[in-house]
Amino acid sequence: MGDSKARRSRPRGLTPLWRRLAALVRGRRLERDLDDEIAFHLAMRRDELERTGTPAADAALEARRLFGSTALHREDTREAWVFQHLETALRDVRFALRGFSRAPGFAAAAILVLALGIGANAAIFSLIRAILLQPLPFRDPGQLALVRTVPPNQPDANYGASVPDYLAWRSQNSSFTSLAATWSYTRTFGAEDNGAAAERITGQRCTPELLQELGITPIRGRVFTEAEDEIDHPAPVVVISERLWRRRFASDPDILGKSIRMDGRSVTVIGVVNTDFQLFGDEWEFFEPFLFYNQQLQGSPRYIEVLGRLKPGVTIAAAQRDIDIIARRVAAQFPQVSTMNGMPWGVRLQPMQEELVGWFARPLLLLQGAVAFLLVIACANIAGLLLARASARHTEVAIRLAIGASRGQLIRQFLIESLVLALVGGALGVFLGWGGLRVLVALAPPGTPRLSTIALDPAVLAFSVAASVAAGLVFGLVPALHASAPEKRGAVGELGRAVTSGAKAHRLRMVLVAGQLALALVSLTGAGLLARSFLRLEHAPLNADPSGVLTFQVAVPRGQYGKATADKYQGLPAWEFSSRPNEIFADLLDRVRSIPGVQSAAAAVLSPFNGADELTFAREGAAAPAGQNTNDALYATVSDGYFRTMKIPLVQGREFTDRDVVSSPWVAVISETMARRFWPDADPIGKRLTLRLSADEQPREIVGVARDTPSFIGERQSQPVLYIAFAQRPAHVQSSHAGTRIQMSFLLRTTGDPLRAIPAVRHAAAQVDPEMPVSNIELLDNTLGRAFQYPRAVSLLLGVFAAAAILLAAIGIYGVMAFGVAQRAREIGIRMALGASGGQVIRLVLRGAAVMLAAGVSVGVAGSFAVTRLLASLLWQITPTDAPTFAASAGVIVLVGVAASIVPAMRVLAVDPTIALRSQ
Repeated sequence: MGDSKARRSRPRGLTPLWRRLAALVRGRRLERDLDDEIAFHLAMRRDELERTGTPAADAALEARRLFGSTALHREDTREAWVFQHLETALRDVRFALRGFSRAPGFAAAAILVLALGIGANAAIFSLIRAILLQPLPFRDPGQLALVRTVPPNQPDANYGASVPDYLAWRSQNSSFTSLAATWSYTRTFGAEDNGAAAERITGQRCTPELLQELGITPIRGRVFTEAEDEIDHPAPVVVISERLWRRRFASDPDILGKSIRMDGRSVTVIGVVNTDFQLFGDEWEFFEPFLFYNQQLQGSPRYIEVLGRLKPGVTIAAAQRDIDIIARRVAAQFPQVSTMNGMPWGVRLQPMQEELVGWFARPLLLLQGAVAFLLVIACANIAGLLLARASARHTEVAIRLAIGASRGQLIRQFLIESLVLALVGGALGVFLGWGGLRVLVALAPPGTPRLSTIALDPAVLAFSVAASVAAGLVFGLVPALHASAPEKRGAVGELGRAVTSGAKAHRLRMVLVAGQLALALVSLTGAGLLARSFLRLEHAPLNADPSGVLTFQVAVPRGQYGKATADKYQGLPAWEFSSRPNEIFADLLDRVRSIPGVQSAAAAVLSPFNGADELTFAREGAAAPAGQNTNDALYATVSDGYFRTMKIPLVQGREFTDRDVVSSPWVAVISETMARRFWPDADPIGKRLTLRLSADEQPREIVGVARDTPSFIGERQSQPVLYIAFAQRPAHVQSSHAGTRIQMSFLLRTTGDPLRAIPAVRHAAAQVDPEMPVSNIELLDNTLGRAFQYPRAVSLLLGVFAAAAILLAAIGIYGVMAFGVAQRAREIGIRMALGASGGQVIRLVLRGAAVMLAAGVSVGVAGSFAVTRLLASLLWQITPTDAPTFAASAGVIVLVGVAASIVPAMRVLAVDPTIALRSQ
């Protein structure tokens, strides 16, 4: 009889499976245990067996019969214990499911709330894992480090290395297996015999160690060697990317040894490599030998990116000390180019992973913090719902305690119910996270690293499961402890009527809701600060009109029109350029101005709002301002018509004209900030200054003052800017500025759609030089739009998460207030029967809401002051403690709280005192 009851108590359909699994495990374990015990028994009786002559096989058989029944009994006991706990757990799960089926609204609300929190966390964690946590696609990426130089007294600045820096580091260090030098640049890939148009492609000049350090092996041919990287005479060879090989050569199997034209000269293809990755923000299409010049051995600009592979066991800190010693030697050997204001340049080592994706870490971690808050709010919300449900299950708990249930059994039952909710909510959350991730990837700004690798992989799924289980334990533990409290044992005498929720449980629910409000306020304040910062950035005055301006770029080969000389200027080699580049650019400018529909056109070395070069200059009859050792300013090389085309107002004087040529007096236009800084008490018009570009530089007369325009979007403070006419440049120039002589950006303002001018622009460029391609054709508005993409995306996501947090907090307030009104129906009925007015009762109910709001807002404001300081580097012209943002966020929370409280409070008026008293 007892056996049949035990069999009936096991879940149908599952017992055979558990029996088979248990028998399999038991059989294998029993055989192992028996063999161990028999071996031990025979070893102890070895002398006796030898004396009596008992065969070992017989003794083993006797021992197996002796110990077999004992082991089987022990295994049966273990099986019974396992079955008992499995059946108990399954029974609790079935009970939880039945309970949720009787309260579908509660179950659906809890599951949806948790799914929202889990889904948001899964989506953002997928981004973090793909972008920040996945190793770089190189061999042993953890051993790769970048070596940068740091100017004195500017610890946050990063510069490349000079040629003497690199050569000294490479030959004298003891921390790296190799150090590679590289610099990224573009070349003109010439027109081919098959009629393909010339184009500008980006590649690397590098030492052979670069490809070795990155573990890049050719899929065809080979890479160049040290012998092909001879100083002053690099071999005319090139390694091209697989992408370029397929696109331009249709995967020609005979590509090796083929001669191609790059920047007007022939080079030989010796290899093809796969470069399906980005480094330093570029997609590489080719690799060439580095091209060192003899003149650079005594000093060069800091243009080299140095990448090293640490020796096994060497840390970044140890390598830093090693390179620091070498840097001091270099500064002593080359004081003119390796010191600034008498102080040596420093060196900084940075792990490669941090360099490539570290800039993305702060926004992503900020978003992860926001969704973590969202999950905590969701857990608090569900905990409040479970507390309310536990109070409503007072009769059930009292009966369980009365018939002998232990507190541990009650806690287990409540935790299993929570885990069931958590796992179902987590499964739905993974689905929501998958959908949200697809939206995030679709909306991600171009250039987001590793975008193609972002997915809900097994690690993200494991994270979601772990988060679900942790959430279930977190939001289930407090209600479980409260529902199983010892004082519930004495409540069995009140089974005949509803029992009002205890003050302790009510206070706990209020604390949970106050915590939700505090976290929602922190999220909203952070989102508000970033939103205000972004709006200020987006609507900051440019003092220019970029709308409707078409931009494009052209470049000429440096080696074709310029050459390095033996002369030096300020310790750096000088380059000599012919006048031909200026003539080419002027010819193209005249041609695009004649295109129908073009109102005005101009040229500039750098496109507006895309950065600027820096230089020093000397003022006639004046020293540097107080507190500065030199006169420093940004400078821009532009053509006549630049200010008119960009609609930059002139405060004083005039802009450049077509009469400002190399044979006429040299002139300059300065910005307002430059005028205020260097001529605060005088009229700058007519003042003269000399740029420190080369020994050929002539004094320039200031002929105009233009309004300040940002050199790049997000510039925190206006910088002094000096404009010079591109037609008035010396033949010789310091090598650090040589790149400005071979490239030019053009700006066209048209009467109609600017994009219609593109065919005519390409035709004009082909007329000037068939092998001079037009590149980067786009509207200037689009250039500005890209600068706003990342702050816009982060602000939008934080705003969405903050709105979700507010919604959850409002649900929490509504739930607590509605449950409180229902539980206090008898008290409200008594008060109304004794003459209390509706307004008095409503004020009584809202008093609890006011306490929750006050506590939540107070804690939230304090938390916001602490947390928003982490946003300082992401804010633009706004402080982390911006008072209007704090006040507005607190006001929104208060309004939401009042709105969520007023509906349940108004239900008090519908309470009939007679019915409320009779129901009790």
